[in-house]
Amino acid sequence: MAKKGKITLPNIAWDADDHALIWKLIDEIIKPANYKVLCGKLDKAENTSKETKASVFRRIGSVLLPTSIALMVQQLEIELKGNMKWLAKTYKHHAKRLLITGEGITDADELEAGGDEVCNFFIDAAGPDGHTPEAAKNIWDDIKSQFPFFPELHRI
Repeated sequence: MAKKGKITLPNIAWDADDHALIWKLIDEIIKPANYKVLCGKLDKAENTSKETKASVFRRIGSVLLPTSIALMVQQLEIELKGNMKWLAKTYKHHAKRLLITGEGITDADELEAGGDEVCNFFIDAAGPDGHTPEAAKNIWDDIKSQFPFFPELHRI
């Protein structure tokens, strides 16, 4: 079973069609631009490439297995989008605590924001400073202890 977040490729039949994928792989490896990165320069006077082996393997993978690469990119996009939504939702959940006066250090789930309450302090993107009331600093610290990403997301 794959670990959560780890993308696994479908089973690749490298030996199918008389090893057609292996032959394609070899064809890609011997292309001058790929060979230079994967196997080294043929001529000592030749300039080195700025490419990484990983980028060459990605390029070769997109040639040999375009469907698998597309599936992996799509899966990664779905996971990244889900994580971003979770971060935004959790940030908003905790940020509500900084909007209500007299809130004290309680869980945001317990808050019942009443109509016209307003906040008597402001915490800018850099976080609490010397002018921030002690009660607001306590709330900030409590939020940070529960959700360590909060200060960075507050800056956004």
